[in-house]
Amino acid sequence: MGYFANSTEAAYWESSHCGGCAFSTIGTCPVLMAHWMWGYDDCNDIKSRLHSMIPRDEDGENGDCFAYCAKEDDDDPRRTEDARAHKWREIMGERKE
Repeated sequence: MGYFANSTEAAYWESSHCGGCAFSTIGTCPVLMAHWMWGYDDCNDIKSRLHSMIPRDEDGENGDCFAYCAKEDDDDPRRTEDARAHKWREIMGERKE
């Protein structure tokens, strides 16, 4: 999972990895939201989904987000609103009322 020692480190990663992503246009990225919500509790849970969302390399550096989708790629089906909503549910789970 992505590890951010503090909010400055997280903001730096976001600015260098998310700016060109179509998911950034929805206002709240589901991958980052999942990390903010469950990162502290799940960091040592090997079964956590967070480990596949922002994988870490051999040196312990945060890698690229699994959901990245370039804004300019009009043929990418993940750009549609339904596809983004589906990805959100996949990451965050169904909303409980």
